Amino acid sequence: MNADAELIRMPEVRKILPLPASTIYRHIRAGNFPKQVKIGRTAFWLRSEINAYLAEQIAARPTQKPTTRRKGRSHDNQ
Repeated sequence: MNADAELIRMPEVRKILPLPASTIYRHIRAGNFPKQVKIGRTAFWLRSEINAYLAEQIAARPTQKPTTRRKGRSHDNQ
């Protein structure tokens, strides 16, 4: 089987992207997550689409600026 066409089921999707199934289905309904492929009554996802979705989320994350501490203030004393 072509690696781009590898079909995976929800447990494997959740190993790649550890979210509750209900959250994944909510994102599908909103059009923000790859739609499943139905074969009979069974839902599958293309592994390549799940990996691409994850890569997009990583690329879209905001970059963090290094935090600087003010002199003379300690967060431990609060």
